[in-house]
Amino acid sequence: MSSRSCLRWESANASNSQCDNRAEAERCAEDADAGLSAFLDARPRLLGIACRMLGCAVEAEDVVQNAWVRWHMADRRVVRDATAFLVTTTTRLAINVM
Repeated sequence: MSSRSCLRWESANASNSQCDNRAEAERCAEDADAGLSAFLDARPRLLGIACRMLGCAVEAEDVVQNAWVRWHMADRRVVRDATAFLVTTTTRLAINVM
């Protein structure tokens, strides 16, 4: 099993374990939609930051994809500002690639 499919499997199982009943499942779906919306709103900014830091669009795309995985797996109930979380994560991942 590749690491990407493993992440998807763990993420899917984590989501299912957090959503035990119908009301919680609906809340989880709403949270997922809000999380996706926050990421898509910030994505151009994240790509710009990563591209400026790395000087390569391909590496920037990889960093932003890794930021998405971390955002997707994060407990967003404790995140105060989605954009700040995503920008910080992207910046730190780009530094790791440098």
